[in-house]
Amino acid sequence: MNIWYIKSPIVLTVLTLLVFSGVATGDQHTNNIDVYSDTKLKSFFNENDVAEGSENSLSLSEAVQRVLKKNPGLLSLKWEILSKDGLILQESLRPNPEIDIELENFAGSRGTRGFSNSEITVQISQTILIGGKRKKKIKTAEKGKVISIKAYERKISDLVSETKKRFIKTLYIQKKLTLMEEMVDLTDQFLKKITSRVTAGRTSPAELSRAEVALLRNKLTLERIKKEMFASRQLLTSLWGGTKPDFEKVTGRLDIYSIVPKIDIFENRLSRNTDLRYISSEIDYRRSLLTLEKANKIPNPTISGGIRRLNELESTAFAFSFSIPIPVLNRNQGTIRTADYLLKKSEHSYHAAEVKIRNELIALYEMLKNAHNNAWALKSEILPQALKAFITISNGYDLGKFSYLEVFDAYRTQLEVREEYLENALRYWYLMADIERLNGAGIGEFRIERTKKGEKNENE
Repeated sequence: MNIWYIKSPIVLTVLTLLVFSGVATGDQHTNNIDVYSDTKLKSFFNENDVAEGSENSLSLSEAVQRVLKKNPGLLSLKWEILSKDGLILQESLRPNPEIDIELENFAGSRGTRGFSNSEITVQISQTILIGGKRKKKIKTAEKGKVISIKAYERKISDLVSETKKRFIKTLYIQKKLTLMEEMVDLTDQFLKKITSRVTAGRTSPAELSRAEVALLRNKLTLERIKKEMFASRQLLTSLWGGTKPDFEKVTGRLDIYSIVPKIDIFENRLSRNTDLRYISSEIDYRRSLLTLEKANKIPNPTISGGIRRLNELESTAFAFSFSIPIPVLNRNQGTIRTADYLLKKSEHSYHAAEVKIRNELIALYEMLKNAHNNAWALKSEILPQALKAFITISNGYDLGKFSYLEVFDAYRTQLEVREEYLENALRYWYLMADIERLNGAGIGEFRIERTKKGEKNENE
């Protein structure tokens, strides 16, 4: 078996440790460079940087839960949904009855002076909704509430996607920070070793100057990444309305799977897209509103009944009346036409959104495959070769064939390869988050955290 292509990162790190400890090469020099301490003997690909449940750490599921519970924009949409209940209640109420008091034949001339010949009529009028208007109004109000619910679900989908991205970015910067800390430690070890060799006259002072410059540059880079880490934590915290991060690190893996899920899987889930569901609910509302407006062209009759006092005859009689508008001029045709056009607009909007989402999925999927191929090549081919070159140069240094700086440069190269892998893995998971946003997927379908032993990831 070719050991340079062993896929187990643990084996590779142990080999590297053996090289630098002198066990594998018989190096008898003192002050050997301790590249991997006990705390660094972790798999680069398969282990979390921070143990799950550690103090001051945050997992993806915890971040999503916080956002769904505390995001200010999401809380405001909840109140909008509740407000629709009031509208449904209002539309379910029938028109109020009206009381009509009419006084005639009084305060006139001759026989109509005073109230002796007056007539007093007291009636109660009630408008009757016909054509099923009340039920249609209730149904339309209920459809309006569904729109608010779908808007709420769309907001959840947006927030979950954004939380994933910000969490991934934080995890990526955290990984970069770990790599740069390794680089600074290594450079410091090189500097100490070169200093002792320069003192002993075994190495040119120029190598010492180069090592000092490298150390200063790496420390500046480390400080920049630390500031990026703080900013990333702050942006993640802002999603749940926080002003100060209460966690130091995030837990998770920034690894990719060996196989990209087939595009058919994502295409079959497009029906769950929250944008399409929102527009679909809008279509239902417009359709219901059109039905209501067509019913409104039927005039509502008004029935009145009461009593009339005839003072001249000193008698009392019943009064009854019936009235209904004559739909000659206004048959609600303008409102019906508007509702019809708005329905057609929503239907065309759905079709346009469906086409846009499908094309967006195809584009994202192609970019996803590209990011996966790059990351997989770095992981399975380029990084093992970089480690092989590093160990070869380390062995050559023991034989006097290479300088310390050449060993340092080889180690820096494999660190750069690991950083490039992280960049492609970051891009991969960003694209996956965008695709899952198109699928309306929840957190259960996004695996960045370590799965249990023997558990198969559904994306494979």
